[in-house]
Amino acid sequence: MRTLGLFYFALGKGGIERGASFQIPLFASLGWRVVVFTNRPSASSDYATQADFEHVCLGEFDGDVVRRRRRVAEELRTHGVTFVIHHDAYVPASLEADLLGARDAGTKAVVFWHSVFSHFLLRRGRQRETRDLWEACRLAEAVVTLTRTDATFF
Repeated sequence: MRTLGLFYFALGKGGIERGASFQIPLFASLGWRVVVFTNRPSASSDYATQADFEHVCLGEFDGDVVRRRRRVAEELRTHGVTFVIHHDAYVPASLEADLLGARDAGTKAVVFWHSVFSHFLLRRGRQRETRDLWEACRLAEAVVTLTRTDATFF
């Protein structure tokens, strides 16, 4: 059975996690074993899902790219993850560490870009973060967007 890794900040924080949590049963129904990687542990407020999946809490990103990269690579290997979809492109250093960890593990990764990221990055004073996120996205096999606005952003 193929194993898919889904990266979110948490499983019950907001709209991104709600939308992304719908992917868990979708991919499970397509025959994937799903492993969800988050920064926050499970909570009673997590969105319910109608599929079995494994949850791995990586812990809050502390800014140490090297340590995060190693941890991600180790977890991906341990769980036999063959493909990653990343839904948490808010922090450039964290995204970079996760995508480098996937590369180290020999795992293909795509970034699923949510329009809220574009709105956040277009705020005044965010030019450096925007550049850093674009650079991190180069480490992915693809960046998937749902809107023309997001495609134009790139």
